[in-house]
Parts: sequence; C-alpha cells; structure tokens
Amino acid sequence: DVAAQPTLTLVPRDGTVIPATIVSTKMGHIFVLDRESGAPLFPIEERPVPASGVPGEKAWPTQPFPVLPPPLHPHSLTPEEAWGITEEDRSACREILESLSYSGIYTPPGLEKTLLYPGLASGINWGSAAADPERGILVVNVNRFPDWIKIFPHSQLEKESRGLPEEAAAINFQGTPYGMALNRIFSPSGLPCNPPPWGTLTAVDLASGEVLWESSLGTTR
Repeated sequence: DVAAQPTLTLVPRDGTVIPATIVSTKMGHIFVLDRESGAPLFPIEERPVPASGVPGEKAWPTQPFPVLPPPLHPHSLTPEEAWGITEEDRSACREILESLSYSGIYTPPGLEKTLLYPGLASGINWGSAAADPERGILVVNVNRFPDWIKIFPHSQLEKESRGLPEEAAAINFQGTPYGMALNRIFSPSGLPCNPPPWGTLTAVDLASGEVLWESSLGTTR
C-alpha cells in the first residue's frame, strides 16, 4: 500500500550521484530506484507470502522485499510480544492476538478475524519522506499500529455491524462479493497492543542503505 508520494533526490554511488526516486510504503519498506531506468539501486527479493483462504480469491504468491534499507516497521507481532501498562492490559492484548489468524506480513484478510500488521495507518503514510541530497540522507516518519480485519458476504453486513465498537467500521464493497470489518487493536486502557515506540523518526544513509539513527516521535496522547 503506497500512500506516500515519491521522493526525488540524488543518491551517492561510486564517486558520482544518481538521480533517484524513493518509494516509501505502509509496510515500512523503502524502494530506492534509478529515476531514469527504474532499476533498483539496492537489491530487491521476491519472497513467498501467505496464501488467501477465501473461496474464489487467489493472492499473488510473492511480494517484493528490498534488502536495503532494512524494513522500518516490524514484520511480525506475536501474542508473546503483547504489550500493556498493567498485567490486565498485557493479558487482554495477548488474548486478542491469540484469537486472530496470522501467518506473518502480507497475511491476506480472511473470513475470520485476521491480524493486520503493519496496520492500515502504519508504516510511511501520506507524509512521505524528506531527503537531504547534499548529505545523502533520507528522514522518515513511521507509524506502528496493529489492526484486525475480516471480510464477509454482503448478506452478513447487518450481523457484522452489530456489536462493533464506535471506532470500528463494517462496510460493503460494490462490485465485489464481500464486505469488510476492521478496527484498531487496543488494550482496555486504550493503548496499542504492540510494544512502543508507536511512532519513530528514522534517518537512512542512501549511500550504504543503513539506518543512521532512530528516535521516538510523538506523545502517548
């Protein structure tokens, strides 16, 4: 999911500079491409990802993963990693995560509640990234939130809408066989169930592809 507009900058390479287009995604991926040819300036691997269990749906078997820069958002969230400021919070978050279907990043939504991590508002979003062409540095704001998601036949919209929290949503998609319900995953205290930080500011060296530094960004509120 590419919500951020591309960033145009210059990437130092072998004593010269290459005009580059940088694509930042909600998965926390940074794709650094030659602006003229489209060729990747760092290796990209096609890796197997989970298949869909929804009748009639066939998810693509692989997705592209840049080798560098490293992902700026965690690619998994297990019940053992459930976070909370109290034991009640941790226990509740652990139970929620245990109840969700999840096979790692790019797990497709299914007919049962599925963990979506990174979530819909996670990774690099509308704000995109900022580049310093003189120093060859990319600075990125990253959100880290989990969601749950579920799809259902159109005929079950009323049933799926019943009992959802106020901040959740259940909608039908015209022209498709299914609707979708989703919500953030919060503890009883109203905080995310994944470990903080929930927002980061990260600097990437575009010459090497390495992370230079990362700091927490934002407030609990």
